[in-house]
Amino acid sequence: MPGTNDYKAFAGGVGANTLTPAAYALLTALISQGFQTGVASSQQVNTVLRQSTTIAAAIATLIAASGINAVDNGDAAANAYNVALATNPGIQYGALCTGTADALIAALPTPPVTLVDGYTVIVEAAAANATSTPTFTPNGTLPIAPKQIVKGNNLPLQLTDIPGAQSRILLVYDLSLDKWVLLNPARGVSASSPQIAPLPAPTVASNALTIPSAFYSLDFRNATLATGGATNVQGTPAALVVTAGATLGMTNNKVARIAVVVLNNGGVLEYAVNNWAGGNDLSETGVISTTAMSAVANAANVFYSQTARVNLPYRLVGYFDIVQVTAGQWITLASLVQGAGGQAGLLPHSWLRLSILNGYGSASNKIARWLNIVQNTGDDWTYTDSATLGGSITILRPGTFTFTGTLVLNAAGEAGLSLNTANPTVAIGSLPANEILSYDNSAGYIKVNFMGPLQTGDVVRVHTGGAALNGSFIASLLNVARIG
Repeated sequence: MPGTNDYKAFAGGVGANTLTPAAYALLTALISQGFQTGVASSQQVNTVLRQSTTIAAAIATLIAASGINAVDNGDAAANAYNVALATNPGIQYGALCTGTADALIAALPTPPVTLVDGYTVIVEAAAANATSTPTFTPNGTLPIAPKQIVKGNNLPLQLTDIPGAQSRILLVYDLSLDKWVLLNPARGVSASSPQIAPLPAPTVASNALTIPSAFYSLDFRNATLATGGATNVQGTPAALVVTAGATLGMTNNKVARIAVVVLNNGGVLEYAVNNWAGGNDLSETGVISTTAMSAVANAANVFYSQTARVNLPYRLVGYFDIVQVTAGQWITLASLVQGAGGQAGLLPHSWLRLSILNGYGSASNKIARWLNIVQNTGDDWTYTDSATLGGSITILRPGTFTFTGTLVLNAAGEAGLSLNTANPTVAIGSLPANEILSYDNSAGYIKVNFMGPLQTGDVVRVHTGGAALNGSFIASLLNVARIG
């Protein structure tokens, strides 16, 4: 429907008292200097007014033809806006939004009374969106209720899809969705996961720990292992509460790394957690079963979710490092929260390489020393070489570790790896079973092989039966890596 038009062309009728264009063009002094003192010619005045009002009326007609009122109110800025709107059909331009970061209110020069499909606005945001469900209304003074902003095919926004204050956002109203569609989100409209998954920081209250909800768009393998298809699932898992008393296999005053996974339960996303030190497969290449969360959720090698689930595909979305004075009494916040993806997903995390045996500790006479530290990167352990106590590796972060290497002895003997031994002067073969990680008894060449979980504070040593070590043979090597 055309708008109203207050602007009229003056002296445009047949026989109007005006100059012809050719005659008016000869009045160069008048055109250049304007009317001077004295009595002006009515024919000349009428010609000047006809030219200016005719073009103004033409522009106003264009404005009105686009459905906008061309109002004679002296507001040049509004009329300039209306010209831009008329020459760019369907797009309204607005200034900085008011409201909040997640409840945007625009102040449009010509706000709509009702919304029609395809109605488009360009406005400047007040701040980055802090939730996945921000809303927008084109004018807070008119009865148009705020409506959710989505992207693509009705996807919730990711945090900071609206990048920040004064960022220009393009919104189109979709009548079928009854929502605003953001056409220029910071993270695009792909259904695939972001490079680093969002992982909200866990909270603690009443001796329980809560992993808050967050929106995810994740690709899951098929639940049937012999089928290679993948399914994208989008949604927001309910918050997971780790019950007071549940230790998840943690030890008092020792840092634990807790993995957070998202399950695909028939198209519904759900959280589950697992102590990294449990050594469970987190490669996303299989399916997992979970145990219902309770006050006795105390195993490191069990996945816990709010409700027990069986054989579901999963995605690792991150982990957090946390320590509690009393395991199961969730009081202290996590010291590190890391979403999965990007460089955060690369393994191994740390690597230690030692070469050439260098005798024993003088007091710990079954604990070997090493001559060379070829490489020692990462922060998952400390390696100490002591002339008195021998060499030792102290674990700083829980996880899954591998130890591989060869020890060259001058004669047949026994050797391997001991764990937290209180008997550094006792031959490894005589240690309690729980203090032995690796053991071999061969003629000169001892293979060292161990892969499994270790906890913060664990101490691993190359432990032998006391046979003479070959300190000149470069084949003596020990490689240590954290792989999970």
